[in-house]
Amino acid sequence: DTGSIATVANAEFTPTLISLTDKSTKEFTGNLNNIAQNTIIDCTGLANGPGDGWYFIQHISHSADPVNWATQIAYGLNSNDGKRRRKNGGVWTAWDRLLTESAYHTMFYSTAQPTASDGKNGDVWDVYV
Repeated sequence: DTGSIATVANAEFTPTLISLTDKSTKEFTGNLNNIAQNTIIDCTGLANGPGDGWYFIQHISHSADPVNWATQIAYGLNSNDGKRRRKNGGVWTAWDRLLTESAYHTMFYSTAQPTASDGKNGDVWDVYV
């Protein structure tokens, strides 16, 4: 129990704590748009899912309005693939890929020296070795 916590408005707030470690991951076979409570699931090939293959999905919903405001984060079971989407006012966004360090280096760094045809005037190059 954390007791009450001071907020920026100097109002007292007592959080409701949930333990994710006490919950077992369950396989889910429905539509990801229909989850309305905080949970962690594993799944593959679902309607409105993040893609092909197995994923762990963490669903986090807003305490005051879980039906209209939530986030889902997907972690690839057999890959480093990560994705996220949000529910804003009851409408889900598309899945966005989470940028990992290895993906960042693949996208933005090269071990090769750039040539004149690789960019345009004003580009800044950094060679990753």
